Amino acid sequence: MSARVNTSNSRSRRPGIYIRRAFSVLLGMSLYTVARPFEPSYWLLKSEASLLIDRFVSTIALLCACYFQWAVASLRRPVTVTYPGPGEQPPLFVWRLANFWPCALCEFLLLVVAYCETSEVARRTIVSGLVLGLWLVGLPATPESTKRAIWDEVKREAAEQILHALTARRVGC
Repeated sequence: MSARVNTSNSRSRRPGIYIRRAFSVLLGMSLYTVARPFEPSYWLLKSEASLLIDRFVSTIALLCACYFQWAVASLRRPVTVTYPGPGEQPPLFVWRLANFWPCALCEFLLLVVAYCETSEVARRTIVSGLVLGLWLVGLPATPESTKRAIWDEVKREAAEQILHALTARRVGC
C-alpha cells in the first residue's frame, strides 16, 4: 500500500515539472526577445574588435542561458552551485526546487521592466544580470553528456563560421 501512495505522490508531482518547463520556455523566449541585440563586450569596450567577439560568443552565451532556463526548470533534486573554475571549488549555495517560482516571477518582472525601460543602460544591465544568473545556476544543473554535446556543437559552428569568414574574405579580394 505504501508503494501505491509513493507512486501517486510521484505522479502528483509530475505536472509541476511540466508547468515549470512550459513557463521556462516562455521566459527563455522573452529573454531572447528583450536581450537582442546582446553585445556585452561591445557595451563595455565600444570597439570594432569587441563586435567580432560578440558575433561568436554572445549569441552562444544567450542561447545557452535560454537552455539553462529549461535545465533549471527540469531539476528534480537540489543542485550545489559552485564558483566556476579549475579544481575543487567551495559551494556558493544550494539551488532548491522551491527557489524556482520566486526566481521565475522575479525574472519575469525584470524582463517586463527591461522591455518597457527607455534607458538602454538599464536594459543591458538587467539582461546581463539575468544571463549571468542563468549561467551560474544552469551550468551545474545541466548533465555532463549535454554539456559535451553542446560544446561539440559550439566548436563545429565556430569552425564553420571561421572558415566561412576566411573564404568570404578570399573571394572578396
